[in-house]
Amino acid sequence: MNNVINEYARSKGIIYGICDAKTLEGLDESIVNIPFFKGDIYERISPRIFLHGAKSVIVLGVKADQTPLFEGLDQIMAPSLSGVDYHKHLEGIAKELTSKMLECADFNFRIQVDSGPLIEKKFAAKAGLGFIGKNNCLISPEFGSFFNIALIVVDIEIELTCSSGFLSCEDCDLCLISCPTGALGQNNKFNYNRCISYLTQKRDDLTEDEMALIGLSIYGCDICQNICPHNSHTPSQNQKEVSEKVLREILNMDSKQFEEKFKNSNLFWRGNGVIKRNCRIVLDNLEKL
Repeated sequence: MNNVINEYARSKGIIYGICDAKTLEGLDESIVNIPFFKGDIYERISPRIFLHGAKSVIVLGVKADQTPLFEGLDQIMAPSLSGVDYHKHLEGIAKELTSKMLECADFNFRIQVDSGPLIEKKFAAKAGLGFIGKNNCLISPEFGSFFNIALIVVDIEIELTCSSGFLSCEDCDLCLISCPTGALGQNNKFNYNRCISYLTQKRDDLTEDEMALIGLSIYGCDICQNICPHNSHTPSQNQKEVSEKVLREILNMDSKQFEEKFKNSNLFWRGNGVIKRNCRIVLDNLEKL
C-alpha cells in the first residue's frame, strides 16, 4: 500500500506522511477553545471517533496556490488564499488516491479537508510532515508553511513514516515581532481572538476593536508566514486605489453575481455575507489612514 501512496504522491508533486490512529497525547486544554469547532475535545484528537475501527491516518500536503484569480484581490487578501478553493482541490486528490488504494485492498475510510473535527496540523506533525512553528503554522522542509492538508483515516494498518525531525524555529522570533495584533506569544501561545485571519472569517458581528485589528484585509493574513525564514519573503502590499475599486465592486454584487465570480475561490467558501462585511470594514479603515 505504501508503494501506491508514494507513487501517487510523486506523480502529483505532493508530500505525505502516515501515522497510527491512536488518540493524540500531550496536548493542553487550549485545543478545546479552537475557533469554528464546538464539539468535544476527544473528537478533535481521536480518529477512532471519526471512523469506527480506524487504524491509520494518511496525511497529504499540497502546496498552496497563491495565484490571484481576480485582479486586485492580492492587495486585500492573504495570497495563500487567493487561488482556487483548496477544499475542493484537496478532496479531489484524496478521493483519487483512495480509489487507487481500493484497487489493492478493501477498507473503510473518511476524508477530512479543513471542515472536520480532527486537528489536522497535529496529525500532520505526528506523521512527519513537519513541525508546528511559533507562528502556529505547520512548517515542512518542502513547502515551508504555505501548504494545505487533507486527512484520510482508514481502518487498515499501513506502514508508518518517519518524522522530518530536523526543522525548528530555534531562537527566531520574527513572526512574534511582526504580528501587528499581538496574536502570537512565547511558548506557542496563540490568541486567535486577535488574529486577523480568524477575525476575517468569523461569522459573528465584530466589535470596534476587532474591526480595527483587521486593517486592510478582507480575508486572511500571511504576515507571520511571509516573514518566516522557512518561506520565501513576500513584500507587503498597500495600494489604496486598487483596494477601493475592488472593494466597491464586491459590495455592488448581488448574491448571484458574487457566486458567479467567486464560486471556485476560497472567498466563496467563506460566504457572501462575511466577505462583504469585511469589505465595508476595510473601506472604513482606509478612510482613517
